[in-house]
Amino acid sequence: MQDDEKNNKETHSPPPLQHRIAPGEVWRRPAQRILFLDFDGVLHPGDAGTFRYVAKLEKLLRQYPVVDLVISSNWRERVPFRELIDPFSVDVAQRIVGTTPILPGEDRQSEIETFCRRHGIQDWLVLDDRAELFSPYYWRLQLIDGRLGLCDTDLDLVEHWLRR
Repeated sequence: MQDDEKNNKETHSPPPLQHRIAPGEVWRRPAQRILFLDFDGVLHPGDAGTFRYVAKLEKLLRQYPVVDLVISSNWRERVPFRELIDPFSVDVAQRIVGTTPILPGEDRQSEIETFCRRHGIQDWLVLDDRAELFSPYYWRLQLIDGRLGLCDTDLDLVEHWLRR
């Protein structure tokens, strides 16, 4: 392990700018509890790109520092990791450990479960607005109304999971 990588792992600061993180990779070892995040329809209504609900989510997450985040949004296919974490405050961005892999022909659920197998994750929750990317009644999915984005009721359900 290089010194830069070792220092990032110990301090949990975001990865150095020169490091590229490919989909499915992590820049440090993830916590054992992961919240997987979609962007469009979750962090903002539809595909508005405003990240209007990031502050609300961050406020909740700050109360539960043992949970890390992984980006499962399609944005990971076209936007570099350093830009994916830009909408987040530094303290929360430090907890975004990577993105799910891109598995052609597979659904989002498969990509998330592959990430969890690779990294030994047993406890996770998914925030997403697209039910068709998951098995019916997938119990780890918190389905968000994509027309509205993350609302207080959704945050209450996330908090219920976080308290377990």
